[in-house]
Amino acid sequence: MSKNFNKEVKMKKTRLSKAVLSIALLFAVLLAPYSVSFADTLYCGFDGINAYSSLWHPDCAYGDRAGASYVNNLYNAIKTKFSLSFKYLNSAANESHLRTDSIVNSVDFYAFSGHCLNSPYPLESSMHFYARSSGEAWHGSDMENYDTVNARTNEVRFGHGTLKWITVYSCNWLTNNGNATKQDNIFKTFEGATLTMGFASRMFLDSREGTLYGQYLVDGYSFMNAFFYAADYYQPQCGETVIARVEGYTPAKYDWISAYYPVRPVYEWYKNSPSFYSIIQDHLIYPN
Repeated sequence: MSKNFNKEVKMKKTRLSKAVLSIALLFAVLLAPYSVSFADTLYCGFDGINAYSSLWHPDCAYGDRAGASYVNNLYNAIKTKFSLSFKYLNSAANESHLRTDSIVNSVDFYAFSGHCLNSPYPLESSMHFYARSSGEAWHGSDMENYDTVNARTNEVRFGHGTLKWITVYSCNWLTNNGNATKQDNIFKTFEGATLTMGFASRMFLDSREGTLYGQYLVDGYSFMNAFFYAADYYQPQCGETVIARVEGYTPAKYDWISAYYPVRPVYEWYKNSPSFYSIIQDHLIYPN
């Protein structure tokens, strides 16, 4: 065998090795932002409210809902992929859980279901609870505007721990009323977290939607598509057009539970890098 032939074989092997290395480096660059964590344990937590009323105390003016049933159904659907850190139901659910550096930031995925108010705070939305954070397990119809029963956008900050994904299964958490300041207040909730799934309108609270949403997540759908597809099935009951919305850190648009952007560093929080954040997608659902 000639020396020239051996030299040519070595050159081809060298070129092949360089090509393989180049491809590997390309994939490394493309996947660098993601945390691929098939083996990592993911944790979830919930606040959900069915009972906005009591036999012994005054009732909330907005009536009972099926929020506790929704978060129960959602957890049961995803428990093969998530470990439960907390689940506060009815009067155990509390707006204090959503304050900066509160317990919600200790999980990867948090969901709230119950009432959400588009008023009386003109530039904020608020998750609405029956228990008061001042210690009482109830509130009456004259207390709907109390800060102790409302977790407002200007006091909620998501992502200081491990929290990446938030679902607010209620009316109006992502409603901005066409007001830039109100939208900015929603974006300011992103301090490390990447995605919020919710509604920018009234919606129909059907606890069965939690089961379908969770099944889609476990089956490998992105958070965005899982939320939209589940809403497609149940929200036509609302009787009016529903706006399902996903917003947050734009590059995380297609994140799913096995490949996702990790919690963002401080310099990529909304208040420091607003260009990274957007209303990622609106999904309109029409009544039957």
